[in-house]
Amino acid sequence: MLFRSLQASVESMVDSGVHDFKPFVHSDCGGDYKPIAGDFMRWSAHCAYGSIIRYHDSGAGAHHPWDYDAHTLNVVRNYLHARSKLTPSLIAAGQKATKTGHPLVARGDLFWPEHPESSTNQQYFFLDDILVAPIWDAKQNLTSRPVWVPPGDWEDAWDGCVVTGPKTINITQPFERIPMWHKRDGGFLLVADQPAQRIEDQDWSSLTL
Repeated sequence: MLFRSLQASVESMVDSGVHDFKPFVHSDCGGDYKPIAGDFMRWSAHCAYGSIIRYHDSGAGAHHPWDYDAHTLNVVRNYLHARSKLTPSLIAAGQKATKTGHPLVARGDLFWPEHPESSTNQQYFFLDDILVAPIWDAKQNLTSRPVWVPPGDWEDAWDGCVVTGPKTINITQPFERIPMWHKRDGGFLLVADQPAQRIEDQDWSSLTL
């Protein structure tokens, strides 16, 4: 879709796993336009913690991290490395999706249907145990948004603070940081110690749980 916005990408990805039982739905990362640096960082963060990561790469809207300044390149590289290190968990989630249809990106009401706030398509749960609430303001660096935190303890991925739900909070983050929390009580992720460009080249002799 021409000029696909980040908000539309998030909402369609989240809803497809519920309405159409399509666990691998995602817009081309960056949309079909040339994002400014801050917008590109937010797109990259969403794609790194989404069902599919594939940069749009045709015409004037082609997206190359090295087309931006060094700071933007480093931020995007860190997100891509984080995605790569999650490869063991992504493979396990893909096998689960194949067998059960359960999406890699799940809307909250798949877990907490008793909470009406959980049905929003503007935040999601990646690999079940990571709460992700993208910001799509492309113009303002420090941007605020509301986030519904589900029952239990959730640890902020950036500062380690723990928030206990269910409740709605208001958060503020810069371009570089996607709002994100890890499930602290009972969450489980399998992470490779080092990133790799290809799965067959990744060293799984030592993994982190």
